[in-house]
Amino acid sequence: DSKILADIQYRVTLFYRQIQKIDDELKSIRDKKAKSSDKVVIKNNNFYIWLSGILKISSDSLQLFLYDIIV
Repeated sequence: DSKILADIQYRVTLFYRQIQKIDDELKSIRDKKAKSSDKVVIKNNNFYIWLSGILKISSDSLQLFLYDIIV
């Protein structure tokens, strides 16, 4: 019985080490993803934002003004 218990304990230790290794790899991947997502800049520019930068008025006001002229 002591041999069986020792074998079980050994296998549990091996499984624990594998879980720790996988957990460390997962943490590393998450850290890399967090670092890379900080570098990503999403620009959502459209015509109204571009023109509002030139005319120095808000893009919402410009869109409303142009909409009123067209309609």
